[in-house]
This record gives sequence, C-alpha cells and structure tokens, in this order.
Amino acid sequence: MLLFIAADAEKLRILKNHVRDFLAWTAVLDDVRHLNLDVLQLDDARGNLKLTAENVAMKLSQAYGVLIAPEQARDADLTLPLSVTMIDCTTGKNISVASEKFVRDLKLIDVLDAVSKGVAAKKFALAESRDGEKFIGLRFGDVACNDISDENFLVKAEVAKAQLNLPKPPVKPDNPPPPPPPPLPKKFFMSAEFDNTRYGKDIKRCVEEIATLLMTLPAAEMSIRLTIDVTVPDGVDAEMQGIVAGNCRDQNITNFRFE
Repeated sequence: MLLFIAADAEKLRILKNHVRDFLAWTAVLDDVRHLNLDVLQLDDARGNLKLTAENVAMKLSQAYGVLIAPEQARDADLTLPLSVTMIDCTTGKNISVASEKFVRDLKLIDVLDAVSKGVAAKKFALAESRDGEKFIGLRFGDVACNDISDENFLVKAEVAKAQLNLPKPPVKPDNPPPPPPPPLPKKFFMSAEFDNTRYGKDIKRCVEEIATLLMTLPAAEMSIRLTIDVTVPDGVDAEMQGIVAGNCRDQNITNFRFE
C-alpha cells in the first residue's frame, strides 16, 4: 500500500507567507552589524523571529493534513486511471482518524490495534515521550496500549531492551561535590538618557568609567552608538535643515533624517 501526504492549496499559500516572514527576520538578525540596530530594535527582531518560527510550525501541520491512498484492482486495465481515496486528517488525532478511515473505507488493518499487538509481541516498544537519548514511559511486552497518541514514539526492540537492561544509577554520596559555577556573561548592553544641558560631560563619563573599563578585558570588542531624538513643535525650517545636514556630513554621519 502506497500512501501520499498532500497539502491544501489555500493553507499552503498561507504557510508560504509565514515562511517568507521567518526568512525575512532571519536575514535581519544575520545582518545586525550592517543594519545598525539598537538594543530595542534587536529585541524586537528576536521576538518577531521566534513568533514567525512558531507560526511556521503550526501552519505546516495544518497545511499537510490530507492522506491520499491510490488503489487499483489486480485484474484492472492498467491503462485506466487509479481510484483515489482522500482522507482529511486536519481534525482530531491524525493517527486515530487515519486508522478509522482505513479500516472502514479501505478495509485495511487497524493501525492502533497493530501497534498494540506489536508491543505485546515485543516486535517493538512504545514510549510516551523522549528526553535526549532516553525514552520516557517505555512499554515493551504484554502490556495494554489503548491510549496511543500522536505524541508517542515507536522504539526498536533492541533499543528498548538496551534501555530496560541498563544498570541502576549509582547512589549519590553523602557529600556531593559542589555544582560548577554558572557561566560568565559575555555581553554588556547599556541604554541611558542624559540631561540635555550637560550631556557632553555625562557621555564622556560613561565612556571613561564603563566602556573603557570593559575594554581592558582580553579580546573585548566594543561598538558605541549615539541616538539623538529632537522634537521641534513649530518645525525645522529649510535653512536649519541644511546646516544640520551639512554638519552631519562633515562628521561622516550618513544615518540621519528629518521627519
């Protein structure tokens, strides 16, 4: 029996849009240095990347939710088209839905019953979940398997035997060694607002007492950005715009604008 999994056209279109968003935010974070992002913008980018990744995972499971089971009688004319049964597995538990459909419509074996019998005969094992290389809730042998779900794992017989025959962990000593110290932080971020009547002196103190101090550490790298945000209720006239823009260019500042 050959089965195909297919995607719904409309849901696939939605999935592609979410994938584009995910790739866009990935590109932003890959090019942080050239984009000159501040701390807040970097946090927003990371949050958007996490959100789009979650959306892609959810839309992926929703898009590919149709099983296609082509079949053809042995004595049928091979020039005739195959008959196709489409099974919608987008609602409920996919394994349960497919199993019931196969038994009722295609007269195939009951998937859940086959899994239960295989576990009982030690052909393979069933695990509730997985933690690294260890399977949790491992069932192997003559045990009931009536609560199988999509989250379970089928485990090879030899792997199940190896785990079940593992020696018991050693007893912890009365005075265990102290835990290792937590890892040292490797990055420092700072954002501050200054009094606009003495900002020059305050910025100089921050550089001397904070940034310069951190730069004494081995292999330290530093990037300093200055953000100036000026609001003029009556607006900035064309003459002043020209003077400020000229001063920016004299200081080799290219990232500035009036709004």
